[in-house]
Amino acid sequence: MKRLSRNRRLMTVAVVGAALALVWLAGCAGSDMTVETGYDEAYDFSSLKTFGFQTGVLSMPDGSDIDPLVAERIESAVIGTLEGKGLVYDQTGNPDFVAIVRGGRFETVVVNVGQRDNIYVPQDDWVGDPDVYDEGALLIGMMVSGSTESIWHGVGKVRLEDAPASQEQFDKWVAKILKDFPPK
Repeated sequence: MKRLSRNRRLMTVAVVGAALALVWLAGCAGSDMTVETGYDEAYDFSSLKTFGFQTGVLSMPDGSDIDPLVAERIESAVIGTLEGKGLVYDQTGNPDFVAIVRGGRFETVVVNVGQRDNIYVPQDDWVGDPDVYDEGALLIGMMVSGSTESIWHGVGKVRLEDAPASQEQFDKWVAKILKDFPPK
């Protein structure tokens, strides 16, 4: 078996340690939702006046349905947020754009790290077990009605508590994801 040089071993430990440090820092964010968005910069968002939902849109990444109570809360939050921005919910089947909503629940593991010889390494001997918790992700995408053209998307991630989220909590999460929609 080929043995790595001391510098190569230190570099490997440093890279792995840096990655573990990023995971640890991400886990320190607490229960605040983190949001990432993106959009088609060439699209004229000022033309959007009405919205609807893509049929069968509220689903989990594996294709299974979202719990009906959760789906109702998310849909209500999306409608309320978009109507609050002056857009009109069109249930006739001919909106300017449609919202697509996907959600998921994922187990997240955060490994605590410490510093030894100026290198970040796992410190199981003095920090205890890794932090294991559920994280929820909510994706809201917007597409031009009648096409597959994606014009905007937002993804929010949040640490989930044991109790189901209230309508008020879903309203806050959706409002945070849609804060910059439509782009100016």
